[in-house]
Amino acid sequence: MSDLRLRRATAADAAKLWEWRNEPDTRAASFNSEPIAYADHVNWLETTLRDRDVVMLIAIGEGETEIGYVRLDLHGDAVEVNLSLDRAYRSRGLGTSAIRAATEYAVNAVRIGRVTAHVKPGNTVSIRAFRAAGFEPIGAERVRGSESIELEWRP
Repeated sequence: MSDLRLRRATAADAAKLWEWRNEPDTRAASFNSEPIAYADHVNWLETTLRDRDVVMLIAIGEGETEIGYVRLDLHGDAVEVNLSLDRAYRSRGLGTSAIRAATEYAVNAVRIGRVTAHVKPGNTVSIRAFRAAGFEPIGAERVRGSESIELEWRP
């Protein structure tokens, strides 16, 4: 999808973000797979939106349809990409498009050239999407007690 774009999330996005974050496949792919209570989510979102080291974005597809979210976490000289798409928009190559848009955003708006991601080894769909977006595996790392594959964007 060539017209996929990203916009900054706001507090008005709380309900939709909560739905996306609690979707069963998203929870299974997350490093914390427990469902998220709405009140906890709202507190997290309020904190996240104020955090200067986090950029929360909504992915917008054709017809101005909100199709998922991207979170960029700044860690020193790198930005880590996290994302999830609404299940209705999966398996269409949109994850790769969202990753590319997030990488472009990180490089151009945040001004950071090192972009990384951590994915559970069994999440082959995400690994393929990141690889298609120009990321290469650079090692393994434990994230919240779980194994992960660390990927890095290579221009």
